[in-house]
Amino acid sequence: MYVNYEMSDDNRAHIEDGRLVGYFLGDVEGLPEERQIKDEKYLAVGDLHLTSREPFEYQLSTKVINNIFEVILGTNQIPIDVPYKDFRRMKFPVHWDSSSLEAFVPGLTDLVGYDVPLSARFKNIGAPRFVFNKQETNVLFSMAAEVWSEHYVDYYFTINFYDIFIDFEMWLEQVHHTTHYMLNTEWYTLEYARVEIESDVLHFRDQERVNKVTNDYFNYILQQIIPWVNDVRPINVARIPLPNYLNNEVRIKGLKMSVRENYFSFTCYP
Repeated sequence: MYVNYEMSDDNRAHIEDGRLVGYFLGDVEGLPEERQIKDEKYLAVGDLHLTSREPFEYQLSTKVINNIFEVILGTNQIPIDVPYKDFRRMKFPVHWDSSSLEAFVPGLTDLVGYDVPLSARFKNIGAPRFVFNKQETNVLFSMAAEVWSEHYVDYYFTINFYDIFIDFEMWLEQVHHTTHYMLNTEWYTLEYARVEIESDVLHFRDQERVNKVTNDYFNYILQQIIPWVNDVRPINVARIPLPNYLNNEVRIKGLKMSVRENYFSFTCYP
């Protein structure tokens, strides 16, 4: 990635209303053709107009956000472990054990037994694509859910979810009587294109039928996911804690966020 400071004269760094204001153009070089983002809705830029009165304001356009994620996650995977105890604590709609998952994974209970607690390891498949503007906020992504034994000793199978689409709203909220902030979301739409099962341990006689049963199962589960997210509001799903220090040195005393036309606006009192 590179940053181009050769902006036109009216956008160079200057003093305005007691603040130092500057803009720069971010872009990506070196990505192969197949990884370059082509869809224009994911390449929208901001309006280059700083509006807040806080000492520090930063804007990220839809284009910059999607390019950053493509560079970081396009060919890399970041695993996130969700052990069985966390599924129980979050009151996840699916009881994450062998008997429940046998509903779409034939032979699982023959392999591990009945009512055996299981854990999951989630990984991204490629990079997500975000849209941020006044009319909509959504994300399109694919992910893999690996199913493991409770303490991650034995791997069993992977559920691949392709083209998950979430339409949501988000806002910042300060935690009462603290200097901490929480990024809150409310989900409106949750859809996906298809789901596939793969495993080196379990062998399915009819892979196509297993995938169909899995799709039917999760189509039913989707009806429960949005109420779970919006009512239970699990941490790191509906609510994301934000750090109140920058690089462990600069404390953030005040933080604001807004979604404007094709970009995020962050402002803070450091």
